[in-house]
Amino acid sequence: MSAESVTAGIRELMHQPGRVAAFTVGGLIVAYGVFGLLSNLNTSQLIGWGAWVVGGPLLHDLVIAPLSAAVALGLRRVVPALIRPWVTIGFMLSAMLTFIALPSVLRLGNSPALPSALPRNYAHGLLWYLAVVWFAMAVAIVITVVRRRAHR
Repeated sequence: MSAESVTAGIRELMHQPGRVAAFTVGGLIVAYGVFGLLSNLNTSQLIGWGAWVVGGPLLHDLVIAPLSAAVALGLRRVVPALIRPWVTIGFMLSAMLTFIALPSVLRLGNSPALPSALPRNYAHGLLWYLAVVWFAMAVAIVITVVRRRAHR
């Protein structure tokens, strides 16, 4: 990216006062959050927070994204093109639900001193959600195949 293109982009941005206002307000909110974070956490908490801020993107870029790409390539080879979008959506929803539910399923943060913190069988709930997702994907696949056959 050249300096001229950056300058042109800034000039174009300056002609859009709504964006300038939104970026300014957003920047002030971020600055306030960073100030609050730095002034209210002790050193060990900041180190833990920093590990998440650095570790999260690294986990995504080094593990999750390559794994997703490998699954997508594998699906491309074995799933027919007609239903591939539905299978892909099913896998992506399954991955997101699992990622969100995993701390509860693994009972991370569970404490005998606070038995009501994780009161349910979260693995059972996750399986039900996944069943609903794949049932919906199966219905969508059947509708897609039936419509395709009706148009022939």
